Amino acid sequence: MTELRHLDPLREPGPLVTAHQLPAVLVERDLFLAACPGSGKTRVAAVRVARLVEDGHTVALCSYTNTGIDELRDTLAHDVGLTLGPQHFSGTLHQFLLRYVLHPFGQLVIGCAGSPRVLGPDASSWPSVVFDKPTIRLGLDRFQFQQDGSMCIRAKDPKFPYSPVKAVAMRGDHARSEKLRLARHRGWVSMDDAMYWALQVLRRHPWVATAITHRFDEILVDEAQDTSELQLACLRQLHETGTLASLTLVGDLDQSIYSYNGAHPAGCAELARDRGLQRVALTENRRSSQLICNLTAPLHSRENPDVATGPDRDCTWQPELTLYPAGDPAAAVEPFRARLIELDEQPDEAAVLARKNDLVEIINGGATPEKMNKNAVMIARLVHAERHGAAIGRRDLDRLDRALAVIAWDREDLTGEPADVRWVLRQASMALLTDAPALDTDLGSWTEDLRRPMTEAVARLSDRPARKIGQWLRVTREMRTLQVSELVAKVEPTLRARTVHDIKGCTRSAVLLVIGKGRSGRPSPAERLASAFESSAGAHDDAEEVRISYVALTRARRLCRIALPDDTRTTVVRRLVASGLLLRPL
Repeated sequence: MTELRHLDPLREPGPLVTAHQLPAVLVERDLFLAACPGSGKTRVAAVRVARLVEDGHTVALCSYTNTGIDELRDTLAHDVGLTLGPQHFSGTLHQFLLRYVLHPFGQLVIGCAGSPRVLGPDASSWPSVVFDKPTIRLGLDRFQFQQDGSMCIRAKDPKFPYSPVKAVAMRGDHARSEKLRLARHRGWVSMDDAMYWALQVLRRHPWVATAITHRFDEILVDEAQDTSELQLACLRQLHETGTLASLTLVGDLDQSIYSYNGAHPAGCAELARDRGLQRVALTENRRSSQLICNLTAPLHSRENPDVATGPDRDCTWQPELTLYPAGDPAAAVEPFRARLIELDEQPDEAAVLARKNDLVEIINGGATPEKMNKNAVMIARLVHAERHGAAIGRRDLDRLDRALAVIAWDREDLTGEPADVRWVLRQASMALLTDAPALDTDLGSWTEDLRRPMTEAVARLSDRPARKIGQWLRVTREMRTLQVSELVAKVEPTLRARTVHDIKGCTRSAVLLVIGKGRSGRPSPAERLASAFESSAGAHDDAEEVRISYVALTRARRLCRIALPDDTRTTVVRRLVASGLLLRPL
């Protein structure tokens, strides 16, 4: 072990690390830091980096997301008092592999002239892959390379009729050849495929891997459980050079919830095991109460519940269970707000979470009756968000872009549209949101007043629109008297629902996890959760579903509540109560 010197807080338990955390700071060689929720792993990783820098080592500090790396940098700067110099690297692992592998050496395996051009997910340059009908198509960028060079699809449009497996079987060979052609002749590489090509560089030209591992003494990867299989394979290639002083993986396999991006906890565990990384476990939770730690123990793979050691460890608020009217999950929010006020908790410090975006939209008022004009309501909600300073998601704006394109050009698929066309379309959408009428009226009057700014927005795109705006905005008689403000603001901004993925890595005073009905023909989400609470640690059939619930509940410091539809079977409710949840009336 390096001789301890003057920087005492980095060398012994003190204001930065505890005795429980210290071993992870002092491990000299390869390390797998398995950290439970609320364990302070970001601080431990930052102190470890500071110790290495003090010892004269060069570090590549990586995380899965930009948010994660920003948190690491802030901890280094504010808690440790260290800013990494230019000889080090700090950024996402994706950025690391782009900077040191793909951009300088990608042409060696792609065959393009010059550095490859990585096109982001919003790029409009990708052509469509047409299936058995001209109207059935998928953007070429939705096809992704796997390690062996075959194709897969991890995300598709909701209306696309084929499963990912069937779509690859039908058009995967064509997609692969087209991707290879565009990469070779134009240097085009998607964000996902960039990792595939980086891996090919490291495999076919081992000297590149050796050069990188001579430049950096340690590569530290935070949130390693979310690292994709391609990125893990790149890390393996770097470590197999034998010239990297240390590889450190930091994370919690039980919090891996990004399988749609190619992340699987088994791959991370396999890399740590195969490469002989020393495992150090952090099992002290400084975030949640012991009651929350006890409740969530069956959802993780550790043998015992985590030990609560933070300021809220002795909080006596038992985790709760409520039932909302089936078909109206938004009804679970107001009682949760009332419960927070009863406990003298601030609603803006709590979170309402759901598994999927469609359930989040329903909770936030996104669901509309079948007879209601969903086009008008969509615009009203975007106007409400824009005028109240709320964030507008990219998918929401894309939906409005497509709506205007349908009216102007009778064209909904914008995949192949050039960038300048997409820019004009987005400007028309933003002008419509700015010029839309006030929301303090009924839906019938509001849609009438919306025609003028709608006409002006469409005129930016076409002198002869393909469809009539009046038909697109038509509202049935029984819906005309509904108040627009009630449609767009059912939930106050402080308790708007978010997906569990949106809040990963965050801490909240209280959490409401709303669980929906699920699909017919298989066990409901409530039944699967009850089975998870009853099973042995880590032994779950729906592993990622369980991990998502685990991540959601462990964001809470003092109170967590689960809300189920009230048509959930009584036996399931009883099983959940037996797991430690207190059933409270809505």
